Amino acid sequence: MATGFCPYLLQHIGEVTQSANPMWKVQPPGLLNMLLTAGNPLAVKYDQGDGHRRDVQVKYRAPFTVAQTDTSLSCDQILTPAYTETSVTVGNTRQIAFVIADSTMERYCSDATNSVTLGKPATSFMNEEIMGTIMSSANALLQAVTQDIWALLTWGFNLVFGSNAVCPINLPQNATTQTLNEGMTKILSDYGKTYLTGRPQIVGSGLIYNYFLQQFAKSTDTFGLNSKIMAGQTDFYFDNYAETSLGTNRFAVFEPGSIQIVKMLHYRGFQAGARPGGSFFATLPLPIQVADQVVPYEVDMQLRYVDCPTTFTDAYSGATSTVTKGWQVILSTNFGLFQIPTFDAYRVDDSRYRVNGALRYAATNN
Repeated sequence: MATGFCPYLLQHIGEVTQSANPMWKVQPPGLLNMLLTAGNPLAVKYDQGDGHRRDVQVKYRAPFTVAQTDTSLSCDQILTPAYTETSVTVGNTRQIAFVIADSTMERYCSDATNSVTLGKPATSFMNEEIMGTIMSSANALLQAVTQDIWALLTWGFNLVFGSNAVCPINLPQNATTQTLNEGMTKILSDYGKTYLTGRPQIVGSGLIYNYFLQQFAKSTDTFGLNSKIMAGQTDFYFDNYAETSLGTNRFAVFEPGSIQIVKMLHYRGFQAGARPGGSFFATLPLPIQVADQVVPYEVDMQLRYVDCPTTFTDAYSGATSTVTKGWQVILSTNFGLFQIPTFDAYRVDDSRYRVNGALRYAATNN
């Protein structure tokens, strides 16, 4: 009704909810967080940083064992150290795409079309709608990458358990008895006796997540053990997909550096920038919150201006819609996983045979 009054005040949900804004909230992809922070992240370079790529091989040599030593001096014995190579692949792809039609933007207030600069090389586009949708898309894309990585894992031997299967472990309720084969004591013991080095990287949810939540409030138990100090020798990453991949109350323990995410970024160097036909290619860092810091996960980005009526298909519902003019934004990532080889990093007669730095557990609380 035409009253002459100013229209109602429209506020963005981010102004109202701030850090609770569901559009900008990124779930913690724990396994991906660990790969981007622990050990030597992104050490395997699949692209050269200029748009070119090369196949990657990693060479290694199994250590000698006691069987290769002699009990007497001799000059006619010789060992020939030989390298083995394994290929590194980036066989997984995840993409998310959306369209912002000009007909949608023309209905917004004028400040919604203010521009923001983003990407490498930098380009400017409308802040509120495209930037907000990119952040919403980041959560879905990073969660999808994390799910795929769980499926790529190869589990190594736990030498104490004598298998690469899920090892049961109890996080005891009784704080009056000094148990030496349960809880964090067992995790650290298994880790050391499997000859793994560095800080154990623990990824999971369920009971192990609850256990780590309690450590901030812990003090010395009645038999003199402070589990807070023991848990402080590890790094924990919360990841709900651990239960989806491994099972209820199951979690993983990794040796830092033994597992690496490998990425191929296409839109760099000669493949970046504007192209005839209306597309702009760049890379874009998506933010992942890890503890008190933000870690970037760089993805490829294509900005494509649609200047003629084009029909698009919704990737989820299958519904179609026609856009007359507007921007199509495509975010994609091409990735794989490298782990220490399971069967020939150590010799068959080596006690560390089939150890690759990846262990899995099933927690109880009895």
